[in-house]
Amino acid sequence: WLKNLSHIRFGRMNKKWDELGKSQILKLVEENAGRKLTESERRNVIHGAEEHELVYSGLEDTMINACEETRATANELKTCYRTAAITNAIRKIATVQEGSGSLFTNRG
Repeated sequence: WLKNLSHIRFGRMNKKWDELGKSQILKLVEENAGRKLTESERRNVIHGAEEHELVYSGLEDTMINACEETRATANELKTCYRTAAITNAIRKIATVQEGSGSLFTNRG
């Protein structure tokens, strides 16, 4: 049981689980195909994602979402992508500031 997950590498908790599931699927495929996979083929399919692969995947997803959001804002405001991206950034900053209760407050 892990209480603080911040020190655990990405994917470490479910990597073996994923590999086991893939191994079971390969076993069914082998039975239905009537041939065994070579050790190299099996290793290539079962191999779980490494930390850098998970980071790249998360970064790619973030970039795709940001581009879609920018495109939607540009269409909504009928403006260029640059202005839309800046607008989205300002909206996100305002959302965080509103949640913290310190939006443009004078702290003395």
